[in-house]
Amino acid sequence: MVSKGKMFKWFFTDHELYNTIKKADSGDPEAQLLLADRYYYGEGLGLDLKEAFFWYEKAASNGSAKAMCLQGYCLREGIGTEKDEAKAFELFKGSAKEGFPMAMYDLALCYRDGKGTASDKEKADEWFDKAREAGYSE
Repeated sequence: MVSKGKMFKWFFTDHELYNTIKKADSGDPEAQLLLADRYYYGEGLGLDLKEAFFWYEKAASNGSAKAMCLQGYCLREGIGTEKDEAKAFELFKGSAKEGFPMAMYDLALCYRDGKGTASDKEKADEWFDKAREAGYSE
């Protein structure tokens, strides 16, 4: 995590980052997602997977289908948080129903592998097809 002294110095030398943090703090899901990605990939603020998960969770709770999928991924893999396949499944399902192609694919994997839900080949095939139709490819 960045020390407060370095963080505040960073804010005022990078106007975009300052505005992103300000918007994220006020509940803007796009800014929250951008901030989560910066922490996840270590861009500008340093690598901090717990902080990335925190911001993915915030963005997801504010309606970002992409953030729901990425929060689900973190939960499935135990990245920045405790592993929770059942909660990951629910997030993938919500994001997929919102039309996010990557979540459709991840939901299909859950059904195929029985992760967070009972294994169901028919549902897996259905969601693999939907993901492909929506333009998702591995």
